[in-house]
Amino acid sequence: FDADALAAGLRRARLALAVVATGGEAEADAPLAKLADKMNAPLIRRADLAALAGVFARFLRDARGDGLLAGPVRVEAPGLPFGADSRRLPAAGTILLCAAQPQAEVLARAAGQPVLAQTQAGLGRSVTLAVPLDLPANAAWLDSPGTATLLAGAVRWVRRPDDDARFDVSLAPEGRSLRLEVVARESGAAMNALALVARVVVLSGGEAREIPLPQASPGRYAATFDPPPGDVAVEILHDGRTVWRGAAGESCGPEFAHLGPDEEALTLLARRAGGRVIRAADLPDALEQLRLRRLTPVWPALLAAALALMLLEWATARLLREA
Repeated sequence: FDADALAAGLRRARLALAVVATGGEAEADAPLAKLADKMNAPLIRRADLAALAGVFARFLRDARGDGLLAGPVRVEAPGLPFGADSRRLPAAGTILLCAAQPQAEVLARAAGQPVLAQTQAGLGRSVTLAVPLDLPANAAWLDSPGTATLLAGAVRWVRRPDDDARFDVSLAPEGRSLRLEVVARESGAAMNALALVARVVVLSGGEAREIPLPQASPGRYAATFDPPPGDVAVEILHDGRTVWRGAAGESCGPEFAHLGPDEEALTLLARRAGGRVIRAADLPDALEQLRLRRLTPVWPALLAAALALMLLEWATARLLREA
């Protein structure tokens, strides 16, 4: 163990060092103590390595601070994030120090740190703002028209538009593949010669894959493709605009795909849960019966009320005549 050579190598690699040693007290010339001294590194002696995460968290806090950067600092963006002009945003009094995920797109920075980012994974969208609006130092952001524009635009981007009602889409497994069919109709007439594209992406992250949907018959477009492993999200694009979104899950490994559902286990589960197994063909009728059972019958109450009112009116009329 050559402490001098190791320290020199760490310095050449521009690496910092923190040492946690077990075994109780050690001599000052112990190898790790010697290395820590040469690197001017913190050295913590512990009886065991329990709660080691807390030790290294303290090292990180000592190196970077408490995670907040005090300003004021200007927020700068190369474009117009969500339609907001960064020049109309007030200076941030305090920002959170954070690192952007690889799949995130950083839209704005302050003091070189990312403060606004957007992320899209599968069908989900999220926006992260590293300017804490509840801190007194950022009170100016709450009264800023630029902040209102930014937040409103971010909410509009996160909210997905509704599917286009002109497109009826079915996505179903076909062996180990997925069969995607689109029926496009407008005002009852078939929509032909459309350039439809299906975008497929794994929900856990990954590269998007685009699959053209050729026309199979008037108003009908279809394609069969092998999906990537895992749960996938599917979007139908028409002229670059998303008109439908859906997802397909992988419920089991490919070696079990040919077995089909376990009828006995499903029946036992339904019985223990107080339910019953419904065949796909019987599902509409079962749902209609369930809806009817949940309705409150009002006719008996209305008939009783009508009868009571009729008797009350008859009795009142008779009393008035006798009077």
